[in-house]
Amino acid sequence: MTTPQPDTVWTRAVRGRRGPERSLDLDQLAAAGVELADVGGLDAVTMRAVAAQVGASSPGLYRYVETRDELIDLMVDHVTQELRLPRRKTPWRRQLLRLAIAQRDVYQQHPWLADATRGPRVLGPHGTRLVETYLQILEPVAVTTAVKLELLALLTGLAALLAPPTAIAANPFPLAGPTSAPLLWAAMTSPTGEPRSPESLFETVASGIVDALLG
Repeated sequence: MTTPQPDTVWTRAVRGRRGPERSLDLDQLAAAGVELADVGGLDAVTMRAVAAQVGASSPGLYRYVETRDELIDLMVDHVTQELRLPRRKTPWRRQLLRLAIAQRDVYQQHPWLADATRGPRVLGPHGTRLVETYLQILEPVAVTTAVKLELLALLTGLAALLAPPTAIAANPFPLAGPTSAPLLWAAMTSPTGEPRSPESLFETVASGIVDALLG
């Protein structure tokens, strides 16, 4: 018995539709959306704006994608291919950490990506390959698939959380004083030493997550 093909923007593109031959492809639409989002954020990605970017009409765009959500799915999958996959010959923990760092780098490159992946999304070919790569790395680890997928979700969330640079005000606690908040005041007025670099902090937290879930 043949398994029915799921209805996604990618499988519909493979099956094709009636009508004149297409002059665009999904990669072009995804790249146009990414270009708009990199400059103006996710709000800049509208069907009309993407259509103008690729030289098509807004109604014509619906021959390729049925909704804006499908367009965003294409964009997320498009940038996922930028991930630098780790070398398979290194120990699995190191591979896992390198892949998490690669995810963080993609989130840094595309700040809109955190918003785009906040809700449930359909994974495309590159997203599917990412999950498969995670499972390949974790194949030697004697834990359930559910735990492995939990780890993937946590590391992906960490990559999204720690990717954007955080601007800190010169005095983020203007209401703190020796009477109103004595401990905070003491911390603010005492030497703090050199803070960890974002890279070091990310690796430390990611390693801690791996250890907590996998032991």
